[in-house]
Amino acid sequence: MKNCFKKLPFICLLIILVGSQAQAQKEGANWYFGKGAGVHFAECPVRPVAQKDGAIDAAEGCATISTPNGQLLMYCNGEKVWGADHQMMPNGNDLGGSTSATQGAIILRKPGSVSLYYIFTVDAIENNLRKGLRYSIVDMSLRNGLGDVTAVKSVRLSTPTKDDSGKVSEKLTSALHANGHDIWIVVHGWESNTFYSFLLSSSGIADLPVETSVGVVHSNFSGCMRISSAVPGHLPLLAITHAAKMELYDFDNAKGEVINYRDISTSISRGVYGIEFSPDNSRLYCSTLSAINQYNLLAGSTDEIKASIIAVTPRNESGFALQQGPDGKIYVSPGVNSSSDYLNTIDFPNALGMDCGYHRNAVYLEGKKAGVGLPDIPAFYIAPLLQLQASAACVNTISNFTTSLSPAQAGATYSWNFGDPLSSTSNVGVGPNATHVYSVAGIYTVTVTAQWPGATCPQITTQNVTVAPLPTVSLSAPRQVCQGQSLVLSAGTQPNGTTYLWQDGSTNASFTVSQTGTYSVTVTSPQGCTAKSSTTITVVPLPNADLGPDVEVCLEQPFTLELRSKNQPAGTTYRWQDGSTANSYRVIDPGVYSVEVSNNGCTSSSQVNISGNLCTQYIPNVITPNGDKLNDAFQLKGLNAQAWNIIIFNRWGRQVYRKEGYDNRWQASDQSAGVYYYLLQNPTTGQQLNGWVQVIR
Repeated sequence: MKNCFKKLPFICLLIILVGSQAQAQKEGANWYFGKGAGVHFAECPVRPVAQKDGAIDAAEGCATISTPNGQLLMYCNGEKVWGADHQMMPNGNDLGGSTSATQGAIILRKPGSVSLYYIFTVDAIENNLRKGLRYSIVDMSLRNGLGDVTAVKSVRLSTPTKDDSGKVSEKLTSALHANGHDIWIVVHGWESNTFYSFLLSSSGIADLPVETSVGVVHSNFSGCMRISSAVPGHLPLLAITHAAKMELYDFDNAKGEVINYRDISTSISRGVYGIEFSPDNSRLYCSTLSAINQYNLLAGSTDEIKASIIAVTPRNESGFALQQGPDGKIYVSPGVNSSSDYLNTIDFPNALGMDCGYHRNAVYLEGKKAGVGLPDIPAFYIAPLLQLQASAACVNTISNFTTSLSPAQAGATYSWNFGDPLSSTSNVGVGPNATHVYSVAGIYTVTVTAQWPGATCPQITTQNVTVAPLPTVSLSAPRQVCQGQSLVLSAGTQPNGTTYLWQDGSTNASFTVSQTGTYSVTVTSPQGCTAKSSTTITVVPLPNADLGPDVEVCLEQPFTLELRSKNQPAGTTYRWQDGSTANSYRVIDPGVYSVEVSNNGCTSSSQVNISGNLCTQYIPNVITPNGDKLNDAFQLKGLNAQAWNIIIFNRWGRQVYRKEGYDNRWQASDQSAGVYYYLLQNPTTGQQLNGWVQVIR
């Protein structure tokens, strides 16, 4: 093929164009930009290799195109176009664009043609945008395949406005028509909110555009505009940066209309410039003077997408043009005020957040300078693209992986390496869908390789997958709760963002139990990993501790307190007010009595007031201890004698008897007849009684 190109360049080019369909597009294999900087994406595996032979001088937007087989055809800075020999093409100047327009040029092959290419250009704000949107046609069949700009050059396309000035902003992008052949060229009006979509078909470029007025008015600043690749069943997305605005739309690639405006601007998206979609269209990246930010387009509503913005670069890491490469990475021009002899990369742009793998100084340009812009390569020229999608990965949980080629390639086969050598033979898989179970938390590099008939080398895509640990949650062993009480079940301390789902559908971090049953909670970590725990709670009835109502009795004889329910379960324990533990209590004094009854860890209590006022109190003043068993002893009537201490004195004041807890048995033994004096003391109540008694023999 190399010798063919030297001798018959255009015939060779025709063979390349016709024979490359099985291998699909490689129009984005060569890039020229900045001040003579260049990159060629070599194969096996696809990787960027710096090229120093470029003649380009472009401060910002530029364009490059290659054959579908990856051979360089031409590159343009909006003002001039150079051929594969790095010489300006004849008639290749004054193309109507500007080197300082953010998206100053784009090069597209005419549908159905193997030799005709359109160069579209827009002017810069510095030139008051006066030249508008223009196009020139290059015929690659001329000059033995090196090409030449035809007489159709710098033709202005009509973009009518209120003052008929036809001004458009520096934004210029393209999208494949829904028919898979024709191409839309899309620009945005200046000081208006109108999009203009021109259709490029086998008949050429349409004279008039499809106009859509939607969104906000653009003026005073011009950022970038990008349309995502088409996904079956979904409209492509169109995203725009504009001053402090981030705008997201749907692009109807059948009608050329821009619809469904969504404002996703935030305070950290100020000063936005470059913009690019991830290969699988799940993320949107925008560059600013202080960071490169990522939006999660799968977050949900517009507000949720807006809230998902996150800086994926170090603090104050500036970025300008963003462009997806044939290897699935996003390349970043760092701009004129940083290390512009390098390109930075986002290595895993499909991944969420910091897992996207921002890589500073990833591609050395061999001393050439990148400037601000990168070649505007349409998404449909960066194919076939091998995409990798991974579900949330959790320890000991099946992780699902899918891959696809866009466009699809007949006979394609896929092989996987999950980056988990400890899993032995389970570390590999085959097919477009695969699963793997990681046993240890960590970051793993997953690699998928695709091969198909006619491909010169396999396509390889890698993505970092963060495997998160499962939440630690335990509701402990089965427990019981006493009737009338409650128990709070908790899933334990969990990080912010954790969600909970209890057996009844409630979602609080804790659950209050008051009934017998089985209770469970499913805990989901912020990373989407789940763990479940359950326990059985038994409600235990309280023991019956009822002592009955207050009672008034005569305590002349001891009174026994018992629970009204005498049939208590085995293992029941008792504790009375004085610490005693019998199942009944002997009352000898009036007062308040209480008991705590416990069984199976549950306790209930009761108290009762015992009063002894029913007894008629009588203390004798005469006893006749003569053995006839009639009035032989000094007996207290209507009093519980045992509750009293007694001291008896003779008439000379000498103590002749003393008894604590009197037993009604004093008969003046060994004492002569006469008068004696007694003192009664109740140690519980402090009451004292005194008087005299005559002993008659």
